Amino acid sequence: MSKRPYSLRLRLLSMIGIPVVMAGMVIGGLALLSTYHEIDEVYDAQLAQNAKLLLRMTQHEIMDHRRHGLSLDAEALDFSHFYERKIWYRIWHKGRLITQSRAADAFKDIEPEPTGYSRHDIGGVHWRFFVYVDHKTAITVEIAENSEVRMELIMQILGSLVMPGLIFLPLILLIVWAGTTESLRPISAIADELNLRSAQELAPVAEQKLPREIVPFVVALNRLFLRVAETFRREREFTDNAAHELRTPLAAMKTQTQVLAKKAGDMPGCKEGLENLQASIDRAGQLVEQLLSFARLQNQSTPPESVALSDLAEEVLRDIHVYAERRGQTLEAEIEQGVELQGYADALSVMLRNLVDNAIKYTPEGGMIAVALAKTEEGTVLTVTDSGPGIATENKDKVFERFYRVNKSAGLGSGLGLSIVRWVADMHHATVTLEDAKPHGLTVKVVFS
Repeated sequence: MSKRPYSLRLRLLSMIGIPVVMAGMVIGGLALLSTYHEIDEVYDAQLAQNAKLLLRMTQHEIMDHRRHGLSLDAEALDFSHFYERKIWYRIWHKGRLITQSRAADAFKDIEPEPTGYSRHDIGGVHWRFFVYVDHKTAITVEIAENSEVRMELIMQILGSLVMPGLIFLPLILLIVWAGTTESLRPISAIADELNLRSAQELAPVAEQKLPREIVPFVVALNRLFLRVAETFRREREFTDNAAHELRTPLAAMKTQTQVLAKKAGDMPGCKEGLENLQASIDRAGQLVEQLLSFARLQNQSTPPESVALSDLAEEVLRDIHVYAERRGQTLEAEIEQGVELQGYADALSVMLRNLVDNAIKYTPEGGMIAVALAKTEEGTVLTVTDSGPGIATENKDKVFERFYRVNKSAGLGSGLGLSIVRWVADMHHATVTLEDAKPHGLTVKVVFS
């Protein structure tokens, strides 16, 4: 089972995008840990500094016995900051609570810790405590800070790191996508060029203005074209030479057979055998002529020219009309005037002759053949319809193969006619289809786009 082709663009995007995302996650995680640690250090230092400031500001009043029972009821709450409600403090002297902030009542069940930092959960909220003890004055300063203050700052800093990443990561991926698309454009251009070529176009692909990574591929492809072109050239030379060599002995055999047939006029047995031999020689001669036509078409190297297809069709039908009359067949033509196209007149003439010749061969005596040429929405359409036996559906593709004949025992045709038709159609970027005619027979449709 063959694997489905993968997208080089998506693979490049994933190879770049996934490491970038993973690196961003790792950097974000490390930044979070580092930020959390540094903020903890800064806020812990701030707690210690605030505790020492409170000690310096209150120790004189506390040591004055007249001021025991110091109260801060006169706090100006109108000017308080939002974060003040998240920072509480208490001041002790010799184990007795001297003063505290308004909201510190929630700490009433908590005894001051030994000197240093600690954490407590109060009402489901995490608090960071710092206790500072001045042994000279026996004053203890206790400060608590809601951990939300730290987490909010951490989240804000982390957000300032993450948000640009969330914005720039899609932009980076878009830039990578556009860059890979532009980088792969030469490959798409080469594919489009090769896709538009006909089977016989084996000219090298231009190597100019190509990325260095693609040049070796194009060079290898051009070398392959040269080898295939050389193989075709040798095949055409062999076919041409063989056909020419066979022409002379076949002509001599035909002449001798005709002479013997005249001499054997009174010998029915010999005459019948000679007629069969002459028919075989005619079929071999036709095969040679078809091979020569095929070789000439394959050797076509001149540029295409404007061809008056209407005039060409009428000329071919005038020449071949006599063969249909000998078989008592009706040859009808419906040729639209002024139809022209760019192509090769000799090749188109061979194609049309083969189509009409096939129709005459396979249509019984008294049958009908119709040839039509017109410009339609599809393009220039040429159809040849006969009233013969037609071709079975399973054989419609096979008849375009060289030397393939549907009914080999009938002794008709060389098996090259429709191969030549397909070859000429490919030369002109046309399509050939076989359709069943009604009530019976075959319609060959050639569409020049």
